[in-house]
Amino acid sequence: MKENNNKVNTGSIPTTPACNPVFIVGCPRSGTTLLQVKLSAIEELAIPPEDDFILRFYYLLNQDCKKTLTAAEIEFLIEDLFTHDNNTFSQWHVDRKAIEKLIEMRPSINLRGLIECIYQAFLNRLDNKHRWGCKVPYFAAHIPVLHKIFPEAIFIHIVRDGRAAYQSMLERRFHPNSRQYPKSPFNIAWQWQRFVTSAQRAGMAIPRQFICIHYEDLLKDPESVYYRIARLLDVEVDQLNQDYYQNILDNQLIRQDNIELYVKPEIDASKAQRWQQELSHYQLICFEAVAGKTLEAMGYELSRPTTFVLKQWGVRIMASGYLLMRQSKQWLKNTLLQPGI
Repeated sequence: MKENNNKVNTGSIPTTPACNPVFIVGCPRSGTTLLQVKLSAIEELAIPPEDDFILRFYYLLNQDCKKTLTAAEIEFLIEDLFTHDNNTFSQWHVDRKAIEKLIEMRPSINLRGLIECIYQAFLNRLDNKHRWGCKVPYFAAHIPVLHKIFPEAIFIHIVRDGRAAYQSMLERRFHPNSRQYPKSPFNIAWQWQRFVTSAQRAGMAIPRQFICIHYEDLLKDPESVYYRIARLLDVEVDQLNQDYYQNILDNQLIRQDNIELYVKPEIDASKAQRWQQELSHYQLICFEAVAGKTLEAMGYELSRPTTFVLKQWGVRIMASGYLLMRQSKQWLKNTLLQPGI
């Protein structure tokens, strides 16, 4: 095994991280954690455990990412960071005083500067790491906001067949310590379609900073995927082929709660098509009734399982009603209530 280059930093403490962070986005259970682990093998890049404070801070500041923060606002946001009910930031193992020290070194600070201080405090724990990344799957629906805060950021959107992602979510139900997902095929299909279409639409506006890769390609032909990613990140492709698994475990760069659910030493490519045997005809009909057009647009062939014609029409009617309900709910949320999240 290669020597661990991610040891705790004992040298001088940098105060400013590299300015082009890397965001990994995609529907949950689509390979975002696998990609996070692979990219963490890049010498300069570190991607901490998942935490969505960037978007949370943005909306707490009323979507104003340019204003100079007052001492009271900084204190409020830092307090939120350490006390938020999801408690995921604790897995970064970053001391509050380390963040505050970095903030004090800046004459003034806005939202971007505050976020950079938080990530720099994380990077300072590691040796030879000066560029940070962020893996939050649902950020796929919020790329324009992230680009607004970090105009030079890089976005990697990983797409998996939505039916396979749905089957993987159902499989997680049998693991008590894993994240629980909705069971309804209508719900999951709508969410998958929303994440995919939102990310692809946003990527069209920033083609030089955005790449879309398929989970299936990462399993079948990883070298070609690594080459595309390496070109986008301007790094040597060989870094993506390093033995990374033990380094991740040693340095706690991903979620540590029941870690075996999220990262495996070897990738099992046979799981890619398991949904074809595991999902029922009814589940497939429901999923494809909602997300069929997006599946085809992303290159996935519809299964169109045979079933009673009247049942198909009934499912399509239910799917249409569900889509109308979710679209109306999203519109109300974005216009009348707190938008975005």
